[in-house]
This record gives sequence, C-alpha cells and structure tokens, in this order.
Amino acid sequence: MVYYWPTNLEFQEQSDEEITFPFLKDNQYLGIIHADGNDLGQLSKTVQDKLLKNPDSYARIMKDFSEAIQDTTVKSARQATIHLTGEVEKFSRIIPARPLVLGGDDLTFIVRGDLALNFTQVFLEKFEECSQQALTQLKDTHNELKTILPQQLTACAGIAYIKASQPFYQGYDLAESLCKHAKTFSHEHLDKNKLMPSSIAFHRITTSIIGDYKTILERELTIGSGNERIQITMQPYLVGDVKATVNNHECVYLTYLQTLFDFLNEEEVSHGTAREFLSLLEIDRNQAEQAMQRWYDNMDKRGEMDLLNRFEQVLEKLIQKPDANMDQKQKFLKNQNVPPSVMRLL
Repeated sequence: MVYYWPTNLEFQEQSDEEITFPFLKDNQYLGIIHADGNDLGQLSKTVQDKLLKNPDSYARIMKDFSEAIQDTTVKSARQATIHLTGEVEKFSRIIPARPLVLGGDDLTFIVRGDLALNFTQVFLEKFEECSQQALTQLKDTHNELKTILPQQLTACAGIAYIKASQPFYQGYDLAESLCKHAKTFSHEHLDKNKLMPSSIAFHRITTSIIGDYKTILERELTIGSGNERIQITMQPYLVGDVKATVNNHECVYLTYLQTLFDFLNEEEVSHGTAREFLSLLEIDRNQAEQAMQRWYDNMDKRGEMDLLNRFEQVLEKLIQKPDANMDQKQKFLKNQNVPPSVMRLL
C-alpha cells in the first residue's frame, strides 16, 4: 500500500486539492517531537582527535562516521513511521505525521497527539538498536575506531502537545526545552559504562502563555508551599536498553507509567478517584490524602483486595529502581513529598 505525507495541517475536512492531516474527529492535538542524540558532540571530537594522528585516513573515516550517524537516525525514523502506519485506520493512506527535520542525530516530527508518545518511544528504541549495528560495522571496517566507539548510541526527546490552531513556534520551543530537560536528567543518571540512557519528557499545553519547561515545572506542575510543595510529575521517563546505575533510585521507566495508565483505564477501576485525588492536591493536600484513604478503605470493605493488590504492584513497578535499596527508595520518595497515603502503598 502507498502512503502519503499530509500537506495541510489545518483541522478541516479532506479535499481533492490537497492531502489534509488525518486528525481524530474530537481531538485537534498534535505532538511536536524533537529528539537529539546524546553526547554526539563529544564523541565526534574524540574520533577527530584520534584521527589527527593519522591524517591520511581522516576524511574517509570521518565521512563514514557521519554517514553512520545519519543512517541510524533515518532508519530509526523509518521504523517508527512503519509502526505508526500500523496504528492508523486500515482504509487510510495518509500518515498521521509530518517530518520537519531529519539529519545528523536530530529529528523533528509532527505526529497526531494520540500517537506521538508511542512513535517517540519506538524511535528512541530503534535508535539504540540501529546505532549498535552501525558502530559495530564501523569498528570492523576501521581499526582506529575499535577502542573509542561505544557499544551503542542513545538519544533523548521532548514532546509538546499543542492544538493545531496554536502557534507552531511556541510548541517547537517547548519541545526543545523538554528534550534539554530529558538530556540533563540522563546525563546525571549514567549506566555502568558512563553511557546516558534514553529518556522522554512531554507536556500538554493548556494555557495561552507558553514558557520553557523549567518555568512550567515551577508554575504549573508544582503545588503547595513551603515544606508542603509537591511536584506532580516524575518526568523524564527512561526508555531503551541502557539502564542507569548512577542515582538509579531516581529513575522512572516509561513502560511502568504505561502499565499504570492501562490499569487506571480498566472498567472495574474507578476513574473518578484518580481525577479527584489530583484535583484535591491542588487545593488541599490533607483532603487529597483523605480521598485516597477512603478509596483504599472502600476497596477493602467490598472485598476487592485482588484489584487493590494489583494497584500496589503497579505502583511498586513504577518506582522500581534497579539495584536501589529500600532506604534509597524511601528517601527519594520523601524528598519528592509523596503523600503518606501513597507512600504506604509503595
């Protein structure tokens, strides 16, 4: 089947003159995605310094190195797009996405809002996989690179969820800021080989004033005052095969966030409880804790302990930190001001 990129990103009906972006009927949100390879600048400098000792092969090897990075990015984006076409309606030939930048280790895509996170996750996972193949081939071809190239590369990404009617540049700036936030976190949570793990940060724009993510964290995602301040996000979320060993008790994996999402969307789970808890957190922390405690007690009284136990297991996975002991975990949660009602479940 032949697929087409949309040429019109306006929220409107399809026409014969142009290919209109295939929005959902009741959802105008787009995900503006910006992804960037981790530590590629430093790696390029290391390769250049190594090759300066052998100027005869400098141009040839640097060309192969640059092409390997480019091929990794393009192949990863292609795999993510193929995955995307499997998520859309079978009768549709219009891809719910549009590439804007695809070069070097950079990617900027517009993807339909409901598909953006999954697209980004697949891209980052494939980036690790494809880079491992590319670097192995480089090492086999050029002996000079065997001791300086890592086993694989990683990348970070930011996703700004924005309505089609909102200014694109504001969403793009936020996506860049989110990617930078993810990179900073990954840089502080290296694996045993000092490799940065891949990570994602995202935010849905709901206000007319859009700042950088640091400002949004402070103004929109931090509630309470003094010692009662709570940050109501655990971003960024780690993806891929590279597992942090430095400060790993602070890491949250996207897979487990998705598990929590799936659990909360089960039919037997009260959807209103989570919404009430989050709403009350912005008003009064004690009321929020009481609401969570009531839900816990009601579940117990109704004999729904199996459901409650599964909820506990989901939360435990969400904060599961490889090689972290319980003291580290509890200290981390305490520093994040996690309410006692939730701490007890964890």
